[in-house]
Amino acid sequence: MGVLLREELEERRHSLGTEVVEELVRLWDSDAVDLDGEALAQLRARARSSALALYDQDGELIAWDGIHRGRVPDAVKYGERLDLYRDLPLFGYLYVTAAAPDGSVAVAAYLVRASLPEGLGADMGDLSSRFFAETGERIRITEDDPGVAEAVWDLALEE
Repeated sequence: MGVLLREELEERRHSLGTEVVEELVRLWDSDAVDLDGEALAQLRARARSSALALYDQDGELIAWDGIHRGRVPDAVKYGERLDLYRDLPLFGYLYVTAAAPDGSVAVAAYLVRASLPEGLGADMGDLSSRFFAETGERIRITEDDPGVAEAVWDLALEE
């Protein structure tokens, strides 16, 4: 199970997320494409992310596609981290970023955990729910240090 979870997270973080956010900053830097809804939607579909965004050097939104619940952390908008996991009471997101030479930042946001009451019947499309549906195993994803245990896997981020 741990191998499957690792593959799921690493796929988003490296091969999909990083590739797309780097492409988005290249397109923005070269003015090679109009960042209309369709162009962003296609990039987001390739990244398989919940949301895809581009922020200017002041952290102001330039372009957006997708759904994100809650506030995007400042460290993400300013490109202070290449990747970051933010765990909030209802939702947990993994963010992958890339910075353009002008200081703008492209962001792919992945909904990793949704903690809504089961009685709502809401399919949020988060990784932990999909993992349970596919494997029958529940996983708990948290930003807090769970300590040392046999069934704990740490996602080591760049910083």
